[in-house]
Amino acid sequence: MFATLMVNAYSQVQGLIVEAHEDGQVSVNVGDRIFKGWPVSRPENAAQYDRKPEPEHA
Repeated sequence: MFATLMVNAYSQVQGLIVEAHEDGQVSVNVGDRIFKGWPVSRPENAAQYDRKPEPEHA
């Protein structure tokens, strides 16, 4: 499973989760480095963009 972490206000890293910590932080593998941080949460309304629009019935 992938996760995206904020490195600073302008940078993010994304990689495979290698460890989930008790405090809610996760560690991800990016190339030959491991980053630990708080995952970026997915907006609640993002699910509406994941599906195709339903055809309108006439």
